[in-house]
Amino acid sequence: MITFSNLVSQILSQPSIKSFYAIKIADYYTTTHYSNITLSNGETYLSDGRILAVTPPQFSATVDTEKYGITLIDPDFFFKDRFSNQVNTTGLVGQEVIVRLGFLDTQTEEPLLDLVNTILVYKGKIDSTTYNIRTENVGSIEFSISCSSPMANLDGVKAFYGSKQFIRSLYSDDSSFDQVYEGSGDLLTKWGKK
Repeated sequence: MITFSNLVSQILSQPSIKSFYAIKIADYYTTTHYSNITLSNGETYLSDGRILAVTPPQFSATVDTEKYGITLIDPDFFFKDRFSNQVNTTGLVGQEVIVRLGFLDTQTEEPLLDLVNTILVYKGKIDSTTYNIRTENVGSIEFSISCSSPMANLDGVKAFYGSKQFIRSLYSDDSSFDQVYEGSGDLLTKWGKK
């Protein structure tokens, strides 16, 4: 269950609110606020005007695996240049994305910078990235990030590795796998026999 701070609860009860996004993509921080902001955890988000759209998954009656999307304006191929030379050859794929929704104080219209006064909207990994170059407008280049869906892994099955170290990492006093890799010699048994 999502819990809100008292201040955020008061703001959400108002007939109209003013909000902004604070988005972390790998080591790049950006915001929709009109000026740079620094949250209470020390992260500074730049107001560089690059965020075009944030598209959360649509809720429906059935469980679907729709993805979370972020579209950024990138006429100078900033993201291609910044992330194409990383250690992994896939660039941003697999990198962490965190999206927070922040609010403006109803009296002062200043951003609430304490982390507890923001809502964690999304936290996950990047599945894919694409560029969309629109030829009808000169310089209209969009960089789209498709993030993993919260429901994308419903059919996934985690592998279970049976080793002494793995079991000990779960339960420090469990010795059920101690002799599995001890090298006690070959054991020939027929199927179903002890």
